[in-house]
Amino acid sequence: MDIGTIFKILIIMIIIAVLIYFTISQKEKINVGLLIFVLIFTTIIIDTATTDRTEKSNTKKIIEETSSDGRYKVIISIIGSTGLTGYSDLVLSVGVKQDEDYIIKEYLRCHVHCWTNEEYFNFEWLNDGVKIIFLGCEKGELKYRIYWEDVF
Repeated sequence: MDIGTIFKILIIMIIIAVLIYFTISQKEKINVGLLIFVLIFTTIIIDTATTDRTEKSNTKKIIEETSSDGRYKVIISIIGSTGLTGYSDLVLSVGVKQDEDYIIKEYLRCHVHCWTNEEYFNFEWLNDGVKIIFLGCEKGELKYRIYWEDVF
């Protein structure tokens, strides 16, 4: 999260805390546990709703894998993520080598809840494509199979 998002969250939390404080009459005791729960819940909702998904400034290539024969390449990039809930927006791009350069095409965009470090990805190169395995996901492994004929 950047400073602007943190600032927005703090302002909204302060406004909610003040509203809760003034809606409860002064004779009654303020339930501090409820107030803390509301503030934490608000923080999570705001973080999820204000995810910065601008691709220009946030695109970060996390892994680039080339097949053993050097003919194909897979690139996984992060285009956005939430700080508190752990979801990431990923782009899977596939490239085929022509002459000296690779022609890269975006294949899939996905919103996943898993670790996005390089060691949490596994690639199985097949004759007709590649199988990408996301390790460390919330509900076990997440597998995507990409066929070359679907992309090129």
